[in-house]
Amino acid sequence: MAARVARHLGLLLWALAAALSPAAAGAAPPAVVALAPLDWHGPSAQAGEAPRLAAALSRRLAEAGIPVKSLPGEADPAAARRLGATHLLSGSLNALGPARFAEMHLAALDSGAVFPLSAEAEAGAGSADRLAAALAGAVREAVAAPDRVLKVRVTGNRRIDAEVVLGAVKTRPGAPFSPKALSADLKAVFALGYFDDVRVEDEPGPKGHLVTFVVKEKPAIRSILFTGNKALKDKDLKAVLDLKPFTVVQEKALRENADKIEALYLTKGYVRTAVKPVVVKVSDRSADVRFEIEEGERILVKRIEIDGNEAFPDDTLKDLMETKEKGPRWLPTWRNIKALFGEEEAVLRWDTLERDAGRINAYYRNHGFIDARVGKPRVRQEGKWLYVTIPVEEGRRYRVGEVRIEESHFHDTSKILDRLETQRQEYFSQEVLRKDILTLTDIYADEGFASAEVDPRFQKDPAKGTVDITFHVETGPKVHFGRIEITGNTRTRDKVIRRELRVTELEPFTATGLRKSTDRLRRLGYFDDVDLTPSQGAREDVLDLAVKVKERLTGTFSVGAGYSSVDRLVFMADITQRNLFGRGQSLSFKGQLGSVSNRYTLSFTEPYFLDTRLSAGIDLYNWESDYDDYTRKSTGGALRFGYPLTDNLGFFWGGRIDNTTLSDVYDTSSVVIRDSLDIHTTRAVNLGLSYDTRNDYYNPTRGWTNSVSVEYAGDVLGGDAAYFKTQAVLGFYHPIWKNLVGHVKTGAGYVTFGRTGRLPVYERFFLGGIDSVRGYKYGRISPTDPTTGEYIGGNRMFYAQLEAIFPLVKDMGLNGVVFFDTGAVWQHGEKNDLRDLRKSVGFGIRWLSPMGPIRLEWGFNIDKKPGDDPNNWEFRMGGAF
Repeated sequence: MAARVARHLGLLLWALAAALSPAAAGAAPPAVVALAPLDWHGPSAQAGEAPRLAAALSRRLAEAGIPVKSLPGEADPAAARRLGATHLLSGSLNALGPARFAEMHLAALDSGAVFPLSAEAEAGAGSADRLAAALAGAVREAVAAPDRVLKVRVTGNRRIDAEVVLGAVKTRPGAPFSPKALSADLKAVFALGYFDDVRVEDEPGPKGHLVTFVVKEKPAIRSILFTGNKALKDKDLKAVLDLKPFTVVQEKALRENADKIEALYLTKGYVRTAVKPVVVKVSDRSADVRFEIEEGERILVKRIEIDGNEAFPDDTLKDLMETKEKGPRWLPTWRNIKALFGEEEAVLRWDTLERDAGRINAYYRNHGFIDARVGKPRVRQEGKWLYVTIPVEEGRRYRVGEVRIEESHFHDTSKILDRLETQRQEYFSQEVLRKDILTLTDIYADEGFASAEVDPRFQKDPAKGTVDITFHVETGPKVHFGRIEITGNTRTRDKVIRRELRVTELEPFTATGLRKSTDRLRRLGYFDDVDLTPSQGAREDVLDLAVKVKERLTGTFSVGAGYSSVDRLVFMADITQRNLFGRGQSLSFKGQLGSVSNRYTLSFTEPYFLDTRLSAGIDLYNWESDYDDYTRKSTGGALRFGYPLTDNLGFFWGGRIDNTTLSDVYDTSSVVIRDSLDIHTTRAVNLGLSYDTRNDYYNPTRGWTNSVSVEYAGDVLGGDAAYFKTQAVLGFYHPIWKNLVGHVKTGAGYVTFGRTGRLPVYERFFLGGIDSVRGYKYGRISPTDPTTGEYIGGNRMFYAQLEAIFPLVKDMGLNGVVFFDTGAVWQHGEKNDLRDLRKSVGFGIRWLSPMGPIRLEWGFNIDKKPGDDPNNWEFRMGGAF
């Protein structure tokens, strides 16, 4: 404190001395100008203009208070000093056509500094006076230069950048020198909080004042210590601080962090905890920060009482509350499990308690108690415990009476009433009523009434205990879409976006169309964000639509190595562009070289072939896989076509030609494998239906993704293989709670021999692995040859995956998953016995990385049989989640 008082006293004395100086009093330094004869560069007939300019300049300077001495000869500094001059002014007047240009030099005789001066004016009457006025002003500024700031600098700083100090002060080079302004600047630098001492040094010179802010930085934080904390560990306290070692100690930051520690104690139930920050200097450059903690008394909620409730028991209402009673720690409850990780629910927080009262009130109103009132909670303390009482006035419980709609658009409202949930409720529910209001708003919005307002009106009959509800609808004007403007797409063409919209310019407004448009744009996978915002158009009945998108990278190039549970060690190269040239086309080349398989695939897809709704694609591939019982080499290609029947339902068909060779087959191998040795060519056609309502391509939180397909090979198509295969996959995403998403996926398949009876082993069904039953390696869920024990596949299969998906780092697209899988494969002639189902549980992470989707999952085999692995890791880079 004494040091601070001394610093401020020194500052006041310095400012006072500066204020009493001649410069501060406004006294300009005495200046006398010696003016040498001006040279003339121009027609000799006009040479008299130079003396006229000299006379006018002498007069102007004298009027400005600057005496002028005329030199009889050349510009001689010695002669000027003999005349008592402080400055020598010389130069020339130049005739440049119709203009006159004066070029002068003002030399300070004591310092030797030279100031160039110039002025220009049109020739003619008054030109000399105009030139003189301009030159006199320049001379006046030049001789006053010592009273201006020449430079501002900072010294003594080590960690704090000089720009931080210079940004806090108002004194700038070229500004008038002002001790008053410097005094304010000094206070501003102190206010930054980074310095123990600040002083200003002034070095006046012939060209101005050199101002230096000399600072002494506060010490940097060496370490952060805590004393007095018994209830909370040091690491828990440090977690709430934003202080970092090697940063400068600031009093404001210390107090703010002390408040954070006190707030942390309060969340744990410790009231009246006091935290005092202390700075312990280790050296001139470093210090330790010590938070001295005086822990308060821990006070928790012992009991919560509901006063006045008759319809619902206490436990039902208390389950609605976030505030909880302190219970025995030995009970294996979810609340006690969370308490192990530092989350104490028996802590009293007034804002939470007020929300709890609101939850109870909403519960009553959702169960027929329209007039229910929940009073302000009362809290009393007895020793180390708190007792909370929540008063309730239930009122009469009302059943739903007659439900009507008052509106002027529909002739028959019965169909609309059928879509409302309120009339199907026994008791009135405010929550259901709110949902019905949204339903009605959407119904009228789909009719073009974008600003329809729904006002529910009630008629209570206390005697009967019923309430009649009338939905009064003010439709407002019927509107249509005006201009649809697309922004944010720097790469994707407007056409690609517009063809996914389910709203059209000049067509009636539709809320359903807006939702479908948003979902379809998100499902493309081209954008990180999609926003469709209607706004008032040129007329009352017109709404313009702004479609704003934020593009994500759709092209990837990756080269690397990884590990796959199927292919083990693999080296990968992948070039994929899902939005080729911004046209929405997809082109990819993937190469994979591994210890088990080598795969090369080239694919191209045009989603709107020839600007029609027909999609077309082509695949070319060359695969080689080394399975446990044989090696398969396949080369082939496929044509794909698709056509949307609705926005979500599509029909697809295509054909493929495949040439396969099996090798490394032993004479003792299974007959099923040996019979496949002479099956080389497969010619097949396929068709099917797909249904997709997912709201996002990579990380959906709701919607279906279903498909059913049949494939026919051989017989009339030729080739060596002949079979008929049917497969179906059903997937469903639905939010469970907050950001927790449930996912169910099931698959089933059936394959039978064609007329020629040629079914290769690799077209049979095998389960296991990341796409079916995790915890088992790929192909390990399969019938085996009773003689050789080899996996030979089956002709029927079924599997199911149940997943709970939750975000780990939402901004990174990093999710966690826990799952339960089950599945089985049956051989021809076997019964579909559910006791054959294999089962596994596990967990994993999924990351939408810059290189594409990555999955890492671990499954535990809970139905282990001889020869099975107890668990299995699954890894995949690329593909869909």
